[in-house]
Amino acid sequence: MKIDIDYIKLILDEFIYGNENYIENDRFESMIYDDFEKFSFHWDLLCDQSLLVASNNTTVRFIDYGNKNVTYGILIRLHNNGHTFYSALNDENFINKFKKSTTHFSMSILMKSASEYLENNVSSFINSL
Repeated sequence: MKIDIDYIKLILDEFIYGNENYIENDRFESMIYDDFEKFSFHWDLLCDQSLLVASNNTTVRFIDYGNKNVTYGILIRLHNNGHTFYSALNDENFINKFKKSTTHFSMSILMKSASEYLENNVSSFINSL
């Protein structure tokens, strides 16, 4: 399965636009049931990069893939790295350039590209002061 940047952003939107520090994973119920495989694939990618954290500071794994079962009621927050990553995903200039330059990529390449893009923008901003 290919990584869908827009879908990742859709997942992260739930954390950004919520009013709580921790949200319950129940909030993703409709996404899970709309396309279990797509959601679980992208969720695992976010967890692999430690962008999401459970309330007990562990990786957030709540899907039983063998039975396609989901445990609800788990509190999750977006890690600081997740907020940084989201900043790049929310930047249309970055997204457009990235999508134009590559069609198949790994999550680590997307993360590294996002980080470099943000660092370059901050450096340019500081140099303009």
